[in-house]
Amino acid sequence: MHNASVPDPVKNVEMVDSRGNPTGEFDEISLPSKTLLEDKRGSLIGFEKQAVRNKTTVEVEIEKWAEEQIFNKTVGRITSLAIAVGTRPAEKKTADARPVPCIDEFRAFRILIFRLKETDSRVRDGIVKQKDRLSEMFPDWTFQLA
Repeated sequence: MHNASVPDPVKNVEMVDSRGNPTGEFDEISLPSKTLLEDKRGSLIGFEKQAVRNKTTVEVEIEKWAEEQIFNKTVGRITSLAIAVGTRPAEKKTADARPVPCIDEFRAFRILIFRLKETDSRVRDGIVKQKDRLSEMFPDWTFQLA
């Protein structure tokens, strides 16, 4: 049972180490559904501009973005779950002292949903590729797109 003073869902929860240094952050946590959520805003227009600037293709830029934003950052977040000793509101996103769940309330969660703002199939395909890599690396986790 979780602390009743913690709202559901709770947004922008930062995990910290024993010195209070940030180790990772989740955009949203739902305690009743035992779900972690991450919002991803990769923009097709942004990828097109990057491709022109870098003299690559849109697909190359999407792949680089998805590897960093989906794969690498998720590996970091999952690693942070194991080493974090506490939580706090993410400072960059909220200045209030709202309650957040303690690390033990969500450390064992194994469902992570990526909420995608971009609807282009190439962006979705890039995310699916990285999601599949995550599933291979963390077989006890469920990764979903919404």
